Amino acid sequence: MSYLKNSKLKILVILFLIIASITTIAYATEDVAQIAEPESQAILTSEEEENEVSTNLEVSNTVYNDLYIFEDSVTIDYPVSGNVYVMADNVTINSVIDGNVFVLAKTLNIGPKSYVYSDVFACAEKITINGYVYDLYALSDNLTISSDSYIIRDLKASASNLTLNGYIGRNADLSFSNISVNEASAAIGGNLSYSSKSASIPESIVAGEVKFFEEYVEESSAGLIARSYIEDALQVLIIALIVVLVAVYAAPKFVEKEQTILETKLLASLGYGALALIVIPIVCFILFCTVIGIIPALTLLFVYVFVLQISSAIVSIPLGKIICKKMNKDTKVMNVLMSMVSVLVIWVLEQIPVVGGIISLLVAILGLGLVVYYIFHIKSKVKNENIVAEASIVVEPKKEDSKLDEKNSNDK
Repeated sequence: MSYLKNSKLKILVILFLIIASITTIAYATEDVAQIAEPESQAILTSEEEENEVSTNLEVSNTVYNDLYIFEDSVTIDYPVSGNVYVMADNVTINSVIDGNVFVLAKTLNIGPKSYVYSDVFACAEKITINGYVYDLYALSDNLTISSDSYIIRDLKASASNLTLNGYIGRNADLSFSNISVNEASAAIGGNLSYSSKSASIPESIVAGEVKFFEEYVEESSAGLIARSYIEDALQVLIIALIVVLVAVYAAPKFVEKEQTILETKLLASLGYGALALIVIPIVCFILFCTVIGIIPALTLLFVYVFVLQISSAIVSIPLGKIICKKMNKDTKVMNVLMSMVSVLVIWVLEQIPVVGGIISLLVAILGLGLVVYYIFHIKSKVKNENIVAEASIVVEPKKEDSKLDEKNSNDK
């Protein structure tokens, strides 16, 4: 999803995971109950006997607990009295959920029979809302609020393509590139705040105030493009310079160890990095679902994101060290200089279309792998040094004993 390149939206994804981990309270309001009652009464007056049987089945099938589902395809067509956490490719919800809903998927469909008494936090490529939702927080490529949907309170969403045909009870805070609005069925009961590069929302569907924030559209002139590249390169070099200076002057042993790893354990480092790239987010998500693991998960997630952000600097440090040794100029100043040259070369390669994306991924994996390999193998190095030290202590008395034996033999 190309829109996730925006740093603000990356922060939203992280906040989505954090909120998913700490939110455990489900709530319902009197307004929700009043909206739900007419439908239930209409059903009961039509066919009483069949409805009694279906009601008994619903009660027996109700899940009275928080629900955690990690599968390829998920369909929730049974009542849930608790929070719902779902990670899947395709998710369909078509029932009553008495709690919050957290979804990370490719497609999410909230069907016409769905009634979520609390908030929905969704991150998916395609999201379609056809039922009742209390609050909706969405991050998507394609978000559709159909004419059958009813968002009881607030809608906060960011999408590339937005279809707005339903009713929003209170306020809407939106960000989008393209929008389609059906003025006959769409309505916003409160205030509207939105931003877009070109599209707009008719003020006739808004009951309250409208605030529009126009997004800056870059001109396609050569001067502006060149300035953008220069600013990007300077930002990368400044961050890398701080990392390299700290490593070279404050942690020289780390630099030497990373050089050895890069020269002798390149494939192993790539393997460690690829594994860590996949495993760490899963571990963080699992820890987020527990109370005890929230702080360790936040710490691990912060370190993970930080290492990925400075991966080019991490890779450039041992590269600069290797270049300096081949040039026979292995000084700290030259190490810093060659590391910065390596950072600049990596950045230039990353700007190449198609190939640049692959290079960026490999650099991220290698940088993460170098750090992980160093962490997991530093203990073995310490153990080996202790064994060597103990061996030398054992050997030394033997030499002294042999000298005493020689003196005693000479005296005799």
